[in-house]
Amino acid sequence: MIFTKHINVFLILSVFLLTLACDNHNGPVPPDGDTTIVFNAYRDGNWEIYGMDEEGNSQFNLTQNSASDIYPAWSPDGQTIAFVSDRDGDNELFLMNYDGSNQIQITDDDITDALDGDYEWFNSGEKIIFVKGEDNQSEIFLYDIMDNSFQQVTNNSFMDKWISISPDDSLLAFISNRDGNREIYIADLSNYSQVNLTNSVASEKYPAWSPDGTKLAFIRSMMDFQEVHIYDFTDSSWSRLTDDGGYKLYPRWSPDSQYLIYLRGEGEFDFNTFDIFKVRCDGEELINLTDDALFDGANRWSPEGDYIIYTHGDPEVDLEVYLMDADGSDKINLSQNTAFDQSPRWRP
Repeated sequence: MIFTKHINVFLILSVFLLTLACDNHNGPVPPDGDTTIVFNAYRDGNWEIYGMDEEGNSQFNLTQNSASDIYPAWSPDGQTIAFVSDRDGDNELFLMNYDGSNQIQITDDDITDALDGDYEWFNSGEKIIFVKGEDNQSEIFLYDIMDNSFQQVTNNSFMDKWISISPDDSLLAFISNRDGNREIYIADLSNYSQVNLTNSVASEKYPAWSPDGTKLAFIRSMMDFQEVHIYDFTDSSWSRLTDDGGYKLYPRWSPDSQYLIYLRGEGEFDFNTFDIFKVRCDGEELINLTDDALFDGANRWSPEGDYIIYTHGDPEVDLEVYLMDADGSDKINLSQNTAFDQSPRWRP
């Protein structure tokens, strides 16, 4: 199935040129350099993207739009923020400057883009890779920022999603059910050839490439057990890091490729049982970093690996953006607002 893209090239180019001469933001511009963390906030009757510094100061509404603006992600150079918005009726990808100016729509059709925030920047910053479609039928596309073009990576009648790009931008790991169960596939982004990496009877999800490019972490489900596993590309070996069951989500590597953090809960929808766990890449030093009776999620490392930002609270009452040291100590509420604040991302 091939999806048709409708992008007004001249409009986009003209907006870029206009911003060279003036600010395109519909409101006050935040102080230069203050935005270190971006996050979703439901403070004004709809979801908006806010920015703040690493101490929770200078909180500012970056999007200022009546639609739902969610899932922000920094470009590698920290100058641009991608995000998802339903301004034209369904979820589309947008770009804006780090201060909220120059908001530009880059996808434009009637098919959902980046469902649940399923998209990533290339490490070069020149492209964005994203999932188009719903769970039962979704494909993977590339958007080239430099020439404003799209390429379709996968093309079948199955589900392709949960993407992770290699540090050198040459390979893509993703999940597909084209062989009857969810398995990890690797796509060569030079020619879009694809191979089944796992070839197992189990079900895999959430692949995550290590920053050094040598390993791939993922969650494997089998007989109601979900555990963190690693595939090592250097010797084609497999290892299991955890053995405690529970419902696991989103393994994320530390910048030095030595540790993983992930979510663990007692059930898929028992949100207040979810905590953030940390484990060394050899399976040692497994600890619960949060260990409380409220939801902990949206786990992300700071660029140097000294801190972890995350969402904390009761999903039915209030969620806040928190910061803690990488060992789980010194937890600080950064957002401090009675509305819902979640999904934080640290500026590179």
